[in-house]
Amino acid sequence: MDIGTASPVSSEREENTAQTTVVYEAPSEVPPNSPPPVLPVSSVKGKSRLPVLIVLLGTLLILAGGVFLVLKSGFVNAHLSQIPGLERLFPQQSSSSVAEPPSVPPAVPESPAPQVKQAPLSTFPRKLFDASVSFALGKGYPDTILSLKDSDLVGIKCSRTYNLVGGRYVYTVGADTVELKDPAILAFISGNPASGKIIGSISSCTTEAGKTLAIYTTEGAATEGVSVTYFGYLIPNSSTPVSFASVESSGTSPFVCTKPLALTSSDVLYYECGGPEKEAIYKIDLGNATSSAIYSCQSTSSGVEGTAPVVTCTSR
Repeated sequence: MDIGTASPVSSEREENTAQTTVVYEAPSEVPPNSPPPVLPVSSVKGKSRLPVLIVLLGTLLILAGGVFLVLKSGFVNAHLSQIPGLERLFPQQSSSSVAEPPSVPPAVPESPAPQVKQAPLSTFPRKLFDASVSFALGKGYPDTILSLKDSDLVGIKCSRTYNLVGGRYVYTVGADTVELKDPAILAFISGNPASGKIIGSISSCTTEAGKTLAIYTTEGAATEGVSVTYFGYLIPNSSTPVSFASVESSGTSPFVCTKPLALTSSDVLYYECGGPEKEAIYKIDLGNATSSAIYSCQSTSSGVEGTAPVVTCTSR
């Protein structure tokens, strides 16, 4: 038999033996107390969660910073500033770094058209009489007075009547005595407007336009029994008056003009004058310096004792 020639069975065994040697390697012994082998990251079961945790932590910090900025405004800021170390964690941002919404200017209402400034009616009333009260002697006011419209009248306020007592012009309220102090009226009196006659009483009225109206009464001699009341505007900064309208009364019965009723925009003054037995309303035209009685009431005895007097009123 030829030794150099291998048999088929023998070759097949050798092939199997070689394959077994490659596949089944004996594991090497692990020395005692040696650390476990470090495996690659990719070999760990599942992916690492460290990046995800970092992202979540950053998001939470951003949200916390936003909440902190909101809480730091207003009243809460005063309390948070007392917490130690909080300012180091969340430093305060300057107001310039925070974007603010654009401010919207408030709507400006349209200004009304300019109007002439007038004093309140309570200060300068247009009607100085009470229509619910009788005019005089139990009789009411005539239609001429009641029909006056506020739109046709000028606001006016008048002083009390000052009477000459001991060289001074005064009026009394209870136990008090009030002396005339108006410089314009005092200057007017010193200008001797009555031409040597004594001014027994005087009062004044001021319109809402600032004009001054003087009303004064002169006393005649005792034998004359005549008193005259004058009405007229004063010239500003002058003791010289404009032309005065007058109301004259004769007889021994007192007859004085003491009550203004109304002043129209055409400078017509309605004034009440009278005495115990007669009352009248005068229309005084200040522009033309004229006067006339438009309504008067006269009281006469009935001739029967114990009965009321008869009152007769007439309009002109």
